[in-house]
Amino acid sequence: MLTAIFASLVVCIPQALAQLGGEGKRIEAVACYLGTSGHVDEARAKTLFQAASQEGDPLATMWVARCYLRGRIGFPKDESKAQDLARSVLPAVKKMADEGHAHALALYANAREDGLGVTVNQADALSRYRAAAERGDVFATNNLGCMLENTGDVRQAALWYRKAAEGGNSSGMISLSIMYQNGLRRA
Repeated sequence: MLTAIFASLVVCIPQALAQLGGEGKRIEAVACYLGTSGHVDEARAKTLFQAASQEGDPLATMWVARCYLRGRIGFPKDESKAQDLARSVLPAVKKMADEGHAHALALYANAREDGLGVTVNQADALSRYRAAAERGDVFATNNLGCMLENTGDVRQAALWYRKAAEGGNSSGMISLSIMYQNGLRRA
């Protein structure tokens, strides 16, 4: 019975996301990128981010910009292209973030952290990551853990990594396991 239910979900969820157009593609791409879909699939994430961006999803375009900035998931490292792409959608992303959209908050925080299309502002990035993480965004949850770890607040970092891991974020799982391996036993 459980196998039949799982099998129907595997078929139904991608179909439902496809009906959402660019947004659905971006949601699936994020899941493939972070591993919340059950495994990391960088090639699929790249294809879906590109398709969603071409369909006009500003959050997908921010993801593409992030990937160009870092040279990830098959995008060549190209800071100039990353900055241009980010600047082209940042007004829309910021508007969504200001309206409380969790993933827009997370991506705007990431832009503030990295200086992607905007001036670097670590305090603003931390605040926006926290707001997005409190709304359940597992990308923000993991990045909040990273920022807290980098400031030396390892106990709080571990708590946020744990939440990211519980949400299926593979980076959160790895970061939490490294913290435990390095001696943090209770958080």
